[in-house]
Amino acid sequence: MQIKEYIDIYFPYDLGEKSIKQIAYSEEDIDWDSPNDKPKIICTAAYAVIELKQYLSRILPKISIRIKTKGEKFSGGIMVGDVDSIAIYFNDIVDLKLPNKPESFIIKSLKVKGFKTILISGIDRAGILYGVYTFLDYLGVRWYGPEKWQEVIPYREKLFKNNLDIVQTPSFDLFRGFHVDTPGKASAKMFIWMARNKLNFWNYQKDFYPLQRKLCFHLSGGGHTWKEYIHPEMKSKDGRTLFDVHPDWFAEVNGKRRRKQASSHQFCISNKKARVFFLDKLIESLKTRYREVDILGFWPYDTWSGWCECERCQKLGNNTDRYLWMVAQARKRIDEEYKKGNISRPVSLSLCAYEGTLTIEPPSKPLPKGLDINKDFFVFFPINRCYAHCINDSHCQEINAYYQRIFKSWSNYPGLISIGEYYNVSKFEDLPLLFYDIMQPDLQFYYQIGMRGINYMHITLSNWGPRVLTNYLFASLSWNIKIDSSHIIERFFEEYFGRISTPMKEIFSLLRKSYANVAAWRNWDKRSITSRLLNYYKDPEVKKVFIQKHLQYDKEEGKIDSAISAIKGKEILQKARKILDTISSSNREISDVVKKRLEEFRELFYYGEFSYKFYFHMARLFEFDKVSNKTEALKEFKQIEIIGDKLNSMEIKWPYDYPENTHRTNALMKTQLQPVLKYYRSKYK
Repeated sequence: MQIKEYIDIYFPYDLGEKSIKQIAYSEEDIDWDSPNDKPKIICTAAYAVIELKQYLSRILPKISIRIKTKGEKFSGGIMVGDVDSIAIYFNDIVDLKLPNKPESFIIKSLKVKGFKTILISGIDRAGILYGVYTFLDYLGVRWYGPEKWQEVIPYREKLFKNNLDIVQTPSFDLFRGFHVDTPGKASAKMFIWMARNKLNFWNYQKDFYPLQRKLCFHLSGGGHTWKEYIHPEMKSKDGRTLFDVHPDWFAEVNGKRRRKQASSHQFCISNKKARVFFLDKLIESLKTRYREVDILGFWPYDTWSGWCECERCQKLGNNTDRYLWMVAQARKRIDEEYKKGNISRPVSLSLCAYEGTLTIEPPSKPLPKGLDINKDFFVFFPINRCYAHCINDSHCQEINAYYQRIFKSWSNYPGLISIGEYYNVSKFEDLPLLFYDIMQPDLQFYYQIGMRGINYMHITLSNWGPRVLTNYLFASLSWNIKIDSSHIIERFFEEYFGRISTPMKEIFSLLRKSYANVAAWRNWDKRSITSRLLNYYKDPEVKKVFIQKHLQYDKEEGKIDSAISAIKGKEILQKARKILDTISSSNREISDVVKKRLEEFRELFYYGEFSYKFYFHMARLFEFDKVSNKTEALKEFKQIEIIGDKLNSMEIKWPYDYPENTHRTNALMKTQLQPVLKYYRSKYK
């Protein structure tokens, strides 16, 4: 192929004896904890330029893409760098009016030294990186998933003649990303996908630390760390448990300090010796396993129980008052140790407003002295929310109204707040769930009430299937809450599924409708189908499992608390299956890459379909068994055995929070209903 033209990418930095490619991949040689930012900027910027060249070469195969560095003759093209470096080198560039806000960037057509130039300039190295990826997105490049076959690369004869004037800053500027329970469970391609979609929040991972830093990640660690720092079953120096030696360190409940309550209630924070022990463990962790993190999850025990009831603790206020009082003690120690040079960074503390720790209600007293509300931030976790309705939908009185009240009650809190969503929480077990119709209004509501950080648990590391749209849209909205999500969704179907986009769009719509009530089926609420089945299958007094207005077997409520019925969801899922079977068996001429995407989709679809049917028939069996209708109960049990066998034969290589091939289970185990199945087998088999 004859090269007709060339495009120069100009990089205004001195690289010394190394090539730009060597600099781009030199992250292992850089001290990312050093106060000297210049090597970090040059490394990230060089990587951005290599990415730009690589994708421009694929978009424009007939055009030669060249990179020029500082000192080489400038004759126009694409200039990439941070604002300060460009301004110093090209003194005829006037004020770019770039917001002085981290991660901001500008993409602008202008003349430099008389030559036509496209400037991609960031306020910092993250801005440079995100500016390059936004420019490539403007050209039509999409990274829908981390795999090569999930990319979309357009073909062009020429670049374009449009004049560009794009200035962007992030909507959720505190952090954007995923909650990861288990460190060490990801890959370089996952982190690169995140950076390409302007996500920046993940757990610290030792093997990828330099790469994470190069890609401008905010690194987190911990979670429910209180149990790491003090717990009644910890061993003391003489081999006895802490509770054996120091029962007074743990919760007083109903006037007594017992081992059982000590494990389920938060420790006695008003006990000075317990507090010193706890804080010493905290500082030790920041010197060792958490020394590289920027953000530490400083969350109490996740036990859904209470706090110490002793008189001294109660004087501190409600549970959140006590929590913040303890945070203030931790902040004081962390700052002291940082000033002494004993810990490497002034880590921020992530705090949870959460039902599982009983800290979801706002504080009732003035904030304690020493609290740093500009560094330590709350993350709200609406763990039992409804996904059939938007989070602020006034029609959802049975479930989401509770969270609406909670959000309103925090409106006067002066500190930083964020949101932790649950698009793949462990109860959902990697089901092929979709949220694309409610995601933008939900995130806009969170943003409107002042939340500036966002993540969700748990990340889907492989076999995304339909969840590719969830992850891509989540990333897009996290960066820019005002984008036209309907356009993003339409474009996704056209680009990702090509000739089968129309039927796939219908399948996605049917999937969303059938699983809209997923939280009523599977969450921690005592009214959910999961909770009813697991907690009451042996209780003769409990006769019904469909007790929520949101989820009835064969009817839907009126305007308030109306959501899809169990039987309707099953029917819609069957309709989606027929369309999918038609696509799979037809002779449509689709590309190999679309076939790969369809294959991944089918795998998740079948898993979800059989899981839905398993729950459906298990719920019916429960109710027939409770009224001693053995004939109908036996019919349901036979269906359960057939479906259970199919689920049992599905080997799953992608349980949440694990990469492919590192942890295996089967789809039957992921229903979490093994005890119930065992009971009914003993009764009906």
